[in-house]
Amino acid sequence: MTLWVQHTLVLGLVLFCVIFVARGLMRTFSGKRSRMGNCCAKGCSDPTTAHSAPAAGQVVFVPSSALRVRR
Repeated sequence: MTLWVQHTLVLGLVLFCVIFVARGLMRTFSGKRSRMGNCCAKGCSDPTTAHSAPAAGQVVFVPSSALRVRR
């Protein structure tokens, strides 16, 4: 692959990424729904259904020393 083809390919990819991020930021700042900024400590979800979802069960962590292999 020639050098100018590589540069064109990379610049096109960078331009696509910049346009994608700019479009998401514009949708976020204009108040429309977007995928940016809707994640929280509980995971990514739709903010309108986050409060109506039932509470999940308690998470219990088991140490690896308590696990054994069954054959």
